[in-house]
Amino acid sequence: MAPRSIVRGPKVSSADFVSFHGGRSEGQVLSGYTPGDFTRPICDMVAMAIQNRSNAEHYKWGDACDGWRLLDNEDLSVIEERMPPGTAEVMHLHDRANQVFYVLEGMLTLLVGGEIERLSASDSLNVRSGTPHQARNESETDSVRFLVISAPTTKGDRRSA
Repeated sequence: MAPRSIVRGPKVSSADFVSFHGGRSEGQVLSGYTPGDFTRPICDMVAMAIQNRSNAEHYKWGDACDGWRLLDNEDLSVIEERMPPGTAEVMHLHDRANQVFYVLEGMLTLLVGGEIERLSASDSLNVRSGTPHQARNESETDSVRFLVISAPTTKGDRRSA
């Protein structure tokens, strides 16, 4: 599949932002739209930069696990995580965040509310807020890569279970 490009339209003036946005700074909107076309704030329609592991914020967690913040908003976050063989996170829960785990490669074991679920590539599992859970890589040889999609963000919303 060929890479997609984002076509950008003309700059929106500061005056347009004042009338639609309460004075926020200039931005670029998608082509084919004029300021009068928007029924929601213009900033919601601003084209976003492509994110991947090479340019996303990276962090280490646990003994040897990696995370890349592909989207980091208060209302939604998307994190790609990698767990080497034999690693596990601590059992925890989120009071507000609902999470979807989507496996990209490998086998992810999730302990969710006392039940064991094993997810392979292309499998997903929803973990409701308030549900104790733990991600584990029980493989002896293969890493597991997966997405964690959380709404709202889990920042400041994690406690031991």
